[in-house]
Amino acid sequence: MTTTQNIPQGRARIAPTADTTQQRFEQLDSLRGLAALAVVFGHLTNVFRVETGPYLATHQAIIFIQKTPLNLFIAAHEAVVLFFCLSGFVLYLPFRKNRVQPYPRYLIKRICRIYLPYLATVLLALGLVAVIPHAQQPDLSTWFNSPWQSIDMGNIMGHLLLIGVFDAALLAPVFWSLIIEMRVSLVYPLLGWFVQRQSVWLLLAATLALMIGGLGLRFVAEEMFGSTGDLDLTIIYTGCFIAGAALARFQSEVGTWVAARPRPQRVLFFVLGILLYSGTRILTFPYTFTADTIITVGSITIMAISLTSSRISHLLTRPFALWLGRISYSVYLLHVLVILTMFHLLHGLIPAWSIALIVVVLTLGLGHVFHEYVERPAMRLGKKLTKA
Repeated sequence: MTTTQNIPQGRARIAPTADTTQQRFEQLDSLRGLAALAVVFGHLTNVFRVETGPYLATHQAIIFIQKTPLNLFIAAHEAVVLFFCLSGFVLYLPFRKNRVQPYPRYLIKRICRIYLPYLATVLLALGLVAVIPHAQQPDLSTWFNSPWQSIDMGNIMGHLLLIGVFDAALLAPVFWSLIIEMRVSLVYPLLGWFVQRQSVWLLLAATLALMIGGLGLRFVAEEMFGSTGDLDLTIIYTGCFIAGAALARFQSEVGTWVAARPRPQRVLFFVLGILLYSGTRILTFPYTFTADTIITVGSITIMAISLTSSRISHLLTRPFALWLGRISYSVYLLHVLVILTMFHLLHGLIPAWSIALIVVVLTLGLGHVFHEYVERPAMRLGKKLTKA
């Protein structure tokens, strides 16, 4: 039985869903994959963020693109906010199904799912630092030249243990988000319990309070201690997890409401979601609150429409999009290491656009291999260790 029967003409056809006890939202997997690809493109542009030199025109073109709808395709930071919202949604599903696992079992699976592939990437990064020449490239950006410099044992232990004050961008500039993902995962059962029992308005207030509170902590901690150890970011982005969980809890109500809107309104909502998600760079916002709040609203809107619209769901369940979704975590883990390696080895030998093309192809290929031989075995290990 589908949910598309007896809908008045001009109303949306809600994307068919499986039984909620075994449901997997492939549309959201594909969203994650497309966002991961945008991260790859976005971080490639970061290589050329320079104020002088041969890539100044490229940098100026990138700034222009960020002020247009084309920013959607290079929106790296925005994609990370979407990732957090998606994780909040997916992790809440057991609460909706009344199948919440005992905490030790949940924790083991989460460690195997997130931490073990991350750990493999950290070890790979340390190996690359040891064997790849990584002298400063004056023509390239600070974003490119900062990683792999002055790595000490304290920084390595920080990456391995995910605690303390350390530079999370020193091995790869994406590791900070994985550290936050793991930290929030540790307390997510409490967040899920909270979301399950509160009204939508209180959840909205909690999301805003966390984002404001994290920003306040940054000001206080930096004044008193000089650093927050990314604790401020952990608090801020916990709000994204709550927003995603709230959508999971109220998905049926949101889907019914969206489906009842006339088509022009639904199209307007989707366009508005994309604009909120990718358009914050048109104006100047402090990322840690105003912009991230807007991006979160845009992310939730895109997720809601993707789950509701059968047309968009059809596009997101095409084979290429599904493949991207499957390998998205591996692509995210590896892409910066591929960028750093290829530009350190090839810059000055072949054109930069050729290196960028090699990076994209190699990242997708290695992402597939990493998914098959690291990520999937780690997930199987989690299931094996928690099997009753």
